[in-house]
Amino acid sequence: MPQTQTYKLPRSGVKREALRKKGQFWTPDWTADFMAAYVLQEKPARLLDPALGEGVFFRAAKRYARSHDFDLALFGRDIDPEVLGQARKSGLDDNDLRNVEMRDFVLDPPSELFPAIIANPPYIRHHRLSPEQKDYLSEFARKTTGRHIDGRAGLHVYFLIRALQTLALEGRLAYIVSADICEGVFAHALWQWICSQYRLDAVIAFASEATPFPDVDTNALVFLIRNARPDKEFDWVKCLDRDSKELTAVVLGRHQKNYNSIQVHRRLLSEALATGLSRPPSDDAKPQCTLGDFASVMRGIVTGNNDFFFMTSARAKELGIPDTLLVKAVGRMRDIQGCFSTGRQGETNPTTERQRVAI
Repeated sequence: MPQTQTYKLPRSGVKREALRKKGQFWTPDWTADFMAAYVLQEKPARLLDPALGEGVFFRAAKRYARSHDFDLALFGRDIDPEVLGQARKSGLDDNDLRNVEMRDFVLDPPSELFPAIIANPPYIRHHRLSPEQKDYLSEFARKTTGRHIDGRAGLHVYFLIRALQTLALEGRLAYIVSADICEGVFAHALWQWICSQYRLDAVIAFASEATPFPDVDTNALVFLIRNARPDKEFDWVKCLDRDSKELTAVVLGRHQKNYNSIQVHRRLLSEALATGLSRPPSDDAKPQCTLGDFASVMRGIVTGNNDFFFMTSARAKELGIPDTLLVKAVGRMRDIQGCFSTGRQGETNPTTERQRVAI
């Protein structure tokens, strides 16, 4: 079967809501390839995918093990029985799936540690968790990290903590997740703990043209973390094109002077934690002004149907909606091209034309 597949996500309606409840957004093959290369570079005997989904990481791991001539046992978990059928349709067989269990990774973790873990966790935001779930997860995080993790953390935050707890000594974790994991109110405590206990080898960010999830209104990051003594520096990489070749070379430590599809920065961990792991390097970790000095800021537009409420000026005119019922807004950071925005940019730049919210 082809190594690259494209998945079209439903933008709204019942199918989109089902994805939100399950937190399922599939990783593309080209992204899975460099993630698998990172965790498998020492040729470990076992790999764990704690959120199997339709099996993209199993397929990438099989390709890597086959091309590097070593045996690899695949272990997986999920709580959705339907994913097994989807995994078989994607090209996996019963032998590949024999060590997959339908068990909750966070609530019912494996009893053994793994030398390689690769994951796209369920992206379930905090308001979709029950009070009982929040209480359990908060206590789990406190006991594991020794820190208070704010209750506005989504399930993917606790999933990361459990994944690190399940990582064997010198083991490697590749974790793709929304950038809010290092931007929320819980982020400081979380990353202070991680970076004091584990080695952050690299953070991969994506330009809008290269995002792994083009139909999802969020920015993705890939974290490459090792269960080893922390280092003072790490690689911060900006991916400019949907191509895994140069990314794979970097995560394997094969650096070069010039790149075509990525930008690579060697960063001090202290600077990155002050600036923000999702942001590019900054010479000034303490800016004089913040966005809040110039604009009202909300975390997301929780309408449940952005395609209905968030529209272009042309669409509003077509529907006969007067300007008095509209507010100018930027719904996604990738809707702004460059580092600056003027009050008129959304009117003139087609890429930023979705810029009004009906109220």
